[in-house]
Amino acid sequence: MVLTGLVVGVVALTLSSRLGNGEMQFAFSTPLADLIPVEDLDLQAIGAIGGGVGVPYTLATDIDGDQARVMVVKPDGIVIGFEAKVFLATSGTETRSYSVMVDSPARSFTFTPIAAPGTEQPAPTVSPTDPVDLPKYDGVELQPIVVGGEGTPTLDVTDISPIVIGFPADSGLPPLLIVFSKTPVRLGETGFYNDLVRRSAKDQMDLDHIPAGAAIGEALRTRLEPLTEDEIQAIVRASLVIAVPSEVHRKYSETYGGRNTKAKIELDSKDLNVAIDNNFDSILPGLLEYGMTTEQTEQARQELKVLAKERGLLE
Repeated sequence: MVLTGLVVGVVALTLSSRLGNGEMQFAFSTPLADLIPVEDLDLQAIGAIGGGVGVPYTLATDIDGDQARVMVVKPDGIVIGFEAKVFLATSGTETRSYSVMVDSPARSFTFTPIAAPGTEQPAPTVSPTDPVDLPKYDGVELQPIVVGGEGTPTLDVTDISPIVIGFPADSGLPPLLIVFSKTPVRLGETGFYNDLVRRSAKDQMDLDHIPAGAAIGEALRTRLEPLTEDEIQAIVRASLVIAVPSEVHRKYSETYGGRNTKAKIELDSKDLNVAIDNNFDSILPGLLEYGMTTEQTEQARQELKVLAKERGLLE
């Protein structure tokens, strides 16, 4: 039997070409009715004015290597629920689908139901009289886990971005809650420490400061424009980094641990542009060993210099 009113296509997600490294995201979805009653919600009216609906539970993800799990977190006064902005999907009879544009960042979704918008729903089909040999699927293996309550004292939900997509009343499609969460950092990704640190956990990756924070601090102390020590430390804490395997950081970085001597700090602080090149050259063999191309490494080097200019560290 063919079930009507179900989305059978894969949700097509198109991200803006201007999406930066720090804005990379993945998403998971669930019918909104699984979390809150929807019978009395007028999503068409709410979406028309750019409103949202309150969701009493926080949805979050925990990433461990190449695996991720979804958690439903009960409000406890610290971790609280959220409001999800409502976006309305529109039908297109020519494309036989529903589409919706979402902001922050700009992206579009396309949903393809069994029956195209504006057509009659298909009638139930009759089961075949003869047995049908179904193909065997040897795809992804599901790993069952124990479901239970657990404490989340260090849960960071600041990167959770929920939305609700409402469909036309005659579509037969239930409203969906989609929650976006930022992806783990990737090899060679550059950015500011406070932006990337929340995406780097249990991934065997280090955020290598280039140039080292101590050299930046020393350089700032010798500038003509005086800065307070608190201002200097704030800049250092949010300084630029590159994501590298922990092994590469330990083995190759010329500023790792005890290698960053007082003499090295003083030398690097005199010319941060040269320091970026020297620090980067030291980890370059490791980046190449882990599969980055020469073109990719040079792009990462230039990105670090652009970020340094944004922070006012380079002319």
